Amino acid sequence: MPSPATMPAAAPSTPPAPEATPQPAAEGESKKPASRPARNAAANSAAARKPKAPEVTVTLSGTGEGEWTLDVVNGKKRTIRGLAVPSSAVSQAAKILHPEVSEVVDSILESVRASQRAKVEQLQAELESARRLLEDLA
Repeated sequence: MPSPATMPAAAPSTPPAPEATPQPAAEGESKKPASRPARNAAANSAAARKPKAPEVTVTLSGTGEGEWTLDVVNGKKRTIRGLAVPSSAVSQAAKILHPEVSEVVDSILESVRASQRAKVEQLQAELESARRLLEDLA
């Protein structure tokens, strides 16, 4: 049997730690854990340095008849809806923006031109027919 001198001393008895109870947050303090605000503070300071730019969406729509309209949404608010835009302005803007945009718009405009030429030729034929009928009646 070991002697009392060689036995390790018993650790003094300590009461168990009380369970952490949520305490009401003081004014200005958040209820988040301590590690969260540090990460959020870094993210918030980065956001504070770089203000968010407002989002603007410009939508140009065209029809087969060559009518173009423009819509503008600033953030979540639609500021312009259905503004009529002349084909010449659309063509000029497309050339300024990018060659690929210009190619797409030019092909659409050429299709509309071809359609309008066919319509003009049909109307001219109808007009000529109506003139002949008028001369026959005279």
